[in-house]
Amino acid sequence: MYFYHGQCSCGQVAFDLRFEQQLSECVARKCDCDFCMERDISYLSNSNGYLTIKTVEVLKSYHQGSMQAQFLACANCDDVICASYQNNGQLIGSLNATLLEDFSAVGKLENISPKKLSEEDKLTRWKAIWMPITIEDK
Repeated sequence: MYFYHGQCSCGQVAFDLRFEQQLSECVARKCDCDFCMERDISYLSNSNGYLTIKTVEVLKSYHQGSMQAQFLACANCDDVICASYQNNGQLIGSLNATLLEDFSAVGKLENISPKKLSEEDKLTRWKAIWMPITIEDK
C-alpha cells in the first residue's frame, strides 16, 4: 500500500490518499468539460484506494453537467479537491490529482469526455472506479 499527501493552495484543506500502486503506474484523467478545463483538473481514483480529506471549514459544493456529481472545493481558495457522489450512504469520488505533492510522478494523463456518457453510464463508471472518501475536521 502506498500513501500520498496533498493540499489546496491555501492549506485549509489537506488530504491523504491510500493507493495500491505507485503514482508512476497511475493514469490521471483530464476531463474536457469547461468547469474542469478552466481549473486544469486531472482526476485520479481507484476503487481499491481511499481518500481522507481534512478540512478547517465546511467544503464548498458545485454541481456541473448532469448535476449528479458534487465537486467539493476549499471554501477559502476555491480549489476543487474532488468530484464525488453519494452511493448507498457512502461518499465515493475521484481526487483532483494536481493537488498531490507528488503530482509530477503520475505516470500518464488521459483525456476523457464524460459529457458524452449518459447519466446511467456515468453512475456505472463512477461506482466501478471511484474510491471511498471520508471528510474530517482538521
